[in-house]
Order: sequence, then C-alpha cells, then structure tokens
Amino acid sequence: MNRVRSLHEDENGTVFEDGDEAKVTVVEPDLSIEKTPDPSGIVVAGGEVRYTIRVTHTAASASDAFDLVINDSIPSGLAFVPGSNTSSLTTSFSQTGQNLSWTLSRLNLTGANSVLLTYNVTVDLDVLGNTTLLN
Repeated sequence: MNRVRSLHEDENGTVFEDGDEAKVTVVEPDLSIEKTPDPSGIVVAGGEVRYTIRVTHTAASASDAFDLVINDSIPSGLAFVPGSNTSSLTTSFSQTGQNLSWTLSRLNLTGANSVLLTYNVTVDLDVLGNTTLLN
C-alpha cells in the first residue's frame, strides 16, 4: 500500500488536508527446470553425453521472468566439451572450471516461454566401470 498525504494552510489559517492511496500487487514468475542426458543409460569412459536443460514457466506463473542466472556444476569424472553449449534464446554463457553459467535477461510468460540450454561432456578415461556419475 502506498499512501500520500497533503496538508496546507491558507492565509486565513484554515488547514486543508487531502490524501490518497494506491495498491500495488507484486507478481512473481513460477519457473521449472529440468535436465536430461542423451544418452541416458550406460556410457563408456571417453564417451560423450549431451545434457539439455529446459527452463519454463509453469501454469501458475504470473509474469515474465527477468535477470535469470542458470548454473550447472559438472562433477569430477566428466569434462565440458568447449564450444558445445547452445541456447534456444539469446543468453550469455561462461565457464569457470567445472561450473557453467547462462544469463538470460528475460523469459516471457507468453510466446517463447521456455529456454533450452545444451552442452556436451566427455567421460574421463580414468573413470572406473560401474561408476555412477550424477550431474
């Protein structure tokens, strides 16, 4: 609630008072994020996996989303393939070690209301058989 109040006095000493208020409703986006590997099963050491991250508005979302930052940390045993990252919308991408980051200035509620981010990793050659790597 935002209120304004005005008081003033005229030359005869009469006090005048006025005011008003305005309601502001703040809405927030409601987003979901999902990551899927391809292939999703068994991969051999030295093999490559493509990850797809999808960020989308849910049915409960009430507004555009602004200044999104999507971070993904790659576990040891996997190595990012340089230049393999793509995005279905304009984003900026950065990599620091095993940490990947995409920045998106706006995700619309209507129209293009989701973004797909992809990147590839290779399985390190020294990863032992039957090792599960969670990413």
